[in-house]
Amino acid sequence: METDRPNILLVILDTTRAENCSLYGYQRETTPFLERFASEATVYTQARAPGPDSILSHVSMWSGLSVPDHGVYSYMEEIEAGHSIWEELRDEGYSTGAFTENPFFTIEDIGLCHGFQTVCGPLPKPFKSGLNPKEYVGSKEQFFRDAWQSKTPIRSGVNGLGTKFVNTKIGSRIEPYLSTNADDYVDAFLNWEREIETPWAAVVNLMDAHGPYYPSRKNDRWSSRADWRTQDDVDEMIWDFASGRRPWHDRKRLIGLYDGGIRDADAGVFHLVNQLKKRGELGNTLLVITADHGEAFGEESRIRDGIRISQHSTGLHECLTWVPLVVSRPGQSEGACIDKPVSLTRFYEVASAAARQQREPFVKDEPVLAATPGIENRMTMPETVRKHCPDDYDRYTGDLVAEYGMSEDGVTKTLRWKDRKATVVCPSPGSSYRTDYTTPDVELREFGTKSIAADKTETVDGNTLKRLQDLGYA
Repeated sequence: METDRPNILLVILDTTRAENCSLYGYQRETTPFLERFASEATVYTQARAPGPDSILSHVSMWSGLSVPDHGVYSYMEEIEAGHSIWEELRDEGYSTGAFTENPFFTIEDIGLCHGFQTVCGPLPKPFKSGLNPKEYVGSKEQFFRDAWQSKTPIRSGVNGLGTKFVNTKIGSRIEPYLSTNADDYVDAFLNWEREIETPWAAVVNLMDAHGPYYPSRKNDRWSSRADWRTQDDVDEMIWDFASGRRPWHDRKRLIGLYDGGIRDADAGVFHLVNQLKKRGELGNTLLVITADHGEAFGEESRIRDGIRISQHSTGLHECLTWVPLVVSRPGQSEGACIDKPVSLTRFYEVASAAARQQREPFVKDEPVLAATPGIENRMTMPETVRKHCPDDYDRYTGDLVAEYGMSEDGVTKTLRWKDRKATVVCPSPGSSYRTDYTTPDVELREFGTKSIAADKTETVDGNTLKRLQDLGYA
């Protein structure tokens, strides 16, 4: 293949927060490969996701725009064509591919597929020759009717067991063995890459740390049977806890399962990098390893008094925005560490420059921004909050905006919600604290026009909506 332009590979460890990565000092060895890889790559200790969920952050990474600027806030909006880095790379002659189970590529596309010539979505498991139940979203009856009438009814039916019964007692026991994992998508990418004869640009999104948490038997090191039973019993991972129906200590019990998922994803990255090295491709590849957002297990809001956070999608706590970032430049062989705040929105410029055989740094001399709109701008979220937390409804409304900079105390975060401001000091992952409610010298960004957002014309069907609700996005 051509070697004058570098390959570009973005690996997203979906839902992985920095403070649970041993790369950043976490006590459990969740990221042993990233720790080793740090000796030949650049580790950013203060990377921030643009927003607290997949929609907000992916659109920002693809477009280079902050959340207040791009305006794609929900699954009923999409990126207008012509604003994605992957479209630019495709038009520059790159072969482009996306390999992910993320629902906003595969179940309810919001424009994240713009520019990708190849998209690998949910993979049937364990039988590739059987029907793929995940393509049916929530329709059990239609899937099993089609499975019975297919050429492989038994294999299709077995594929369906681990997916269609995931929310049942039996399903929670089947799913860990029949679900797709990091290696499945890494292998799909590697098979694709082997056939490409031009420079390529790809994203591999690994969902192992996303709830519900089903770590492999090998990496399920920190959970107990009681933790699995607790997860079985939770109906809605956000609202069962936010509403007070379940105690917060039950949410914290699931951290061991979550950590096992992070270790699964780390193993997938090892497999990917190891194979690229063997093929002689890594030395000519810009490799960016990061996460779209983190995860919450009951952390208290720094500015919305009385609000605690579960999973993601609401809030801007550091557990949601502080993410890992490891970058390997073409030809890089020595490690480095950067302690300044950086935003994942910089991926657009970094990748664009790499395609032109130029070097653009992740660190830029400007404030780093993270933001999320209030629930009033998140489609069905208002109804959800009224149903589960009617007394707290007003606390979930209103935009949240955070700006990161440097002070004598280190990285500081100025946070605004309605007429309040708060200052949070962020010395290290897992360690942040609020200092006051008044920061008059910082003017935080207002939410502007929806610059690249287009309303989707089709209606989301009930099965799709249920799937998105199960994942915490509706």
